[in-house]
Amino acid sequence: MHERPLAQLEHLGDAVRYADRLLDFAPSCQLLENLSGTEVRLLARYLEIYRAQSGTEVVRQEAPDDFLLLVVEGEAILRDDGRESALASVGPGAVLGEMSLIDGAPRRASCIAQQPLLVAVLERESLARMIVEHPGLGAKLMMHLVIILARRVRGIGEHAGLIGML
Repeated sequence: MHERPLAQLEHLGDAVRYADRLLDFAPSCQLLENLSGTEVRLLARYLEIYRAQSGTEVVRQEAPDDFLLLVVEGEAILRDDGRESALASVGPGAVLGEMSLIDGAPRRASCIAQQPLLVAVLERESLARMIVEHPGLGAKLMMHLVIILARRVRGIGEHAGLIGML
């Protein structure tokens, strides 16, 4: 068995008992917005829940990880270690690290718990298992990840004034 990610955080087990919380913010969460209640409950079997205390570094910039985080409770800040100010503050329903889930490349920012934080973690290995065991849900989740990534790329292009060139 491989080492769990986020060894510095308290591991609370799978997300099955947190499925109702996931359903509460599903309509406003890019990853969950088009999943049925049954699909969210099934997905919860593949997610692991972790707790971080306020001030804890959840993920470190440049770390080569292969999982994504879904904020379940609390708030976190995203920080580029080369800047003094935070890049963003995120709360329940925020999806972080989808690029690392896909390619395992180093993270582009650090994530620090701003208050007590619960995160649901989807590891690449769990995603692969889901695709084999529940291909319909796996395909739907992969499509959601593609949409999230496309929105981010478009946002970067718009921000850089390149949208007319795409």
